[in-house]
Amino acid sequence: MKVYRSIIFIIICFILYPVSAFAHRVGVFAWVEGDKVFTESYSNRGKVVGARILVYDMEGKKILEGKTDKEGVFVFKNPQKGNLKIVLDASMGHRAEYILKVKEEKKGKSASISSSEISNTQDIKMANMDKIMDMLSNMLDQKLSPLFRQIAELKEKRGVTIHDIIGGIGYIVGLMGLALYLKGSKAGRPLKK
Repeated sequence: MKVYRSIIFIIICFILYPVSAFAHRVGVFAWVEGDKVFTESYSNRGKVVGARILVYDMEGKKILEGKTDKEGVFVFKNPQKGNLKIVLDASMGHRAEYILKVKEEKKGKSASISSSEISNTQDIKMANMDKIMDMLSNMLDQKLSPLFRQIAELKEKRGVTIHDIIGGIGYIVGLMGLALYLKGSKAGRPLKK
């Protein structure tokens, strides 16, 4: 009987021993700056370094593949117009997906207006509204890219979730049930069926 209790005790110690390999999530976030797509990969332990990034179109056709750098970032030139599915394939089956919605650019001349072109109000009135909108869009992309990076960092630092709490409570209840079962059988009483 002592051997039985010792084995149970050892098993419970191994189960309760914190191991760093247990359950860590990975995630990927992407944004567009000009004609480039930036991806940032993260886990709840930090940046994901050296992981494969696969880029697909919305029909599932693989467009390109690359690896994250030491900062967990992978940058590529946008190969197509339209939405992209970006897949992070980390080691040991860890995987994350992100759908990047890429706005369609209007056909025609590139919208780059220099400051000399808009130096006075008459030039602004004469400028094509599409050019102004594209210029504003490019400027907003530049200004908002640091915010996209901060959002990715906040996602990375996400702490304990409600699923973790409920799982922990269930784990404790299960161990209490096991302890009560062993206590009941140790007393020599037959278990009720």
